Amino acid sequence: MQTFTIGLGRTWWTRLVGRNPLVRRGDRIEAWASALAVLVIALATPVAGAVGTSVHGARTQHYADEAKGRHQVVAIAMDDAAAVTLPGRVEFKVRAIWNGAGRAHDEVIEWPGQAKSGERTAIWVDNQGGHAKPPPPPGSAASDAVGVALSVWLAVIATVVGAVSMIRRRLNRGRYIQWEREINPSNDRS
Repeated sequence: MQTFTIGLGRTWWTRLVGRNPLVRRGDRIEAWASALAVLVIALATPVAGAVGTSVHGARTQHYADEAKGRHQVVAIAMDDAAAVTLPGRVEFKVRAIWNGAGRAHDEVIEWPGQAKSGERTAIWVDNQGGHAKPPPPPGSAASDAVGVALSVWLAVIATVVGAVSMIRRRLNRGRYIQWEREINPSNDRS
């Protein structure tokens, strides 16, 4: 009867610290590089989480400051809206008036739909009363933080995998040269 087991097996551990005389120096280097890579990736996980937490705090504060400086007022369309076709969407531009920061404003702004003269809608303005984009939703800070943390973690993984790959390539090249010398000693270049 033949048994089959799934796991790291003894070969990985033997190559890392075993005393088997058949394990080459390059095999040990490769095993240590892989073990170190796993350790670095494991240690990078909480670091990436800390970076994400820091970004979340900073972005939450930034978005709160933006929200404090913006509020809605009622704008009145002075003309019928003109449709502007852009790749993948249509915008409606209209000349509108509104009161903000103690004075009247008259600008061409983006309207939420096809407007008729005299139609009213709420728009976002800044502290000076100028037309502004709506403040980002509070959930944006969380998505920004997750994106940054994931980017940092994936960058570490890519760097570690690249380094291990370069080490393996270099070791394999040395193995091939050694095998070539052993198979065909007459072609020895040294």
